Amino acid sequence: MKKLVILLVFVLILSGCGENIPAGDKTIPIVEDVIQNDTAKVAEIEDKNVSISEVGEEQAEEETEEPKVIDINDVQKIDTDVDLSSFPELFLGDADGKTVANAVIVVGKNAPAKDVISATIVATALNELVEEKGGRALTKLDDEVESALDRNAIVIGNPCDNAKAKELMGISDCNADLEPKKAMIRLYENNGFVQMTIVGYDAEGTYKAAQKLVDKTSALEGKFLVMGYS
Repeated sequence: MKKLVILLVFVLILSGCGENIPAGDKTIPIVEDVIQNDTAKVAEIEDKNVSISEVGEEQAEEETEEPKVIDINDVQKIDTDVDLSSFPELFLGDADGKTVANAVIVVGKNAPAKDVISATIVATALNELVEEKGGRALTKLDDEVESALDRNAIVIGNPCDNAKAKELMGISDCNADLEPKKAMIRLYENNGFVQMTIVGYDAEGTYKAAQKLVDKTSALEGKFLVMGYS
């Protein structure tokens, strides 16, 4: 008897479930649509992730790309008036629409350490106006420059310590034209290029002359300056 009752209840439940399901039920297609939509969304997300990854890689390449280094040994010949009052603009040029240094700074290979400081003073004044990072003034040793006559150059130091200063000054005795406690700044023109010598009787004199050159209150003019120092 109990088995019969249980069987009848089970039949009634099945009958009730059948009545509650409307004709033409769309449960299975709806599930399929959801699956398809989710699949499409996943694919779309994956595509976006690929795009983002590619952009990230491109940006990383741009960020890690080293700045372009411009050859500033002789970017341009100088056809403007050559005058000490035009420093540092005198030794600036243009490359790809950017302001770059237009001279190489030369220090003697065996020069005193203070000559390097003097070169740094001059380079700093020049590079303050440089727009292109790769176009900053380069500093070279005198034995790394074949000749100072075929390029724009700023030559630092006594001719006894810097062979290119001796070359520009055209002297055989490295102490010629120099006296104790004297220094000079001089401009030269050779082969369409401009050179400057910053020379002291000793390294202290060269240092004083470099400071004088970059001092905006000095109001230098002409092509030649002789100065005393203590």
